[in-house]
Amino acid sequence: IENWLAVLPYLANATRLVEPALVSQVVTHCRRATALWAIEQAFKHIDRMLVRTAVFMALSRGALTGLDFRDRRWDLNSEFIAPTHWSTRAA
Repeated sequence: IENWLAVLPYLANATRLVEPALVSQVVTHCRRATALWAIEQAFKHIDRMLVRTAVFMALSRGALTGLDFRDRRWDLNSEFIAPTHWSTRAA
């Protein structure tokens, strides 16, 4: 619950600023388990807040899975991966 409470401000404040294409690109980037800091680094030409929001949007839609999201408080080392059944067209 704590993780979702921490994620909600991103979703509430920045979702409208994130292009669907960015969400799809983030999901595609996470074909393998990828730490949040590495996702942000891969998209360093885009504002970190928007990239982080795209990750959380994908997570809330089931397009990404947070590997340790249930076990500990999320941080920059938290890893995310795209489930194999998800299609990037769903973003």
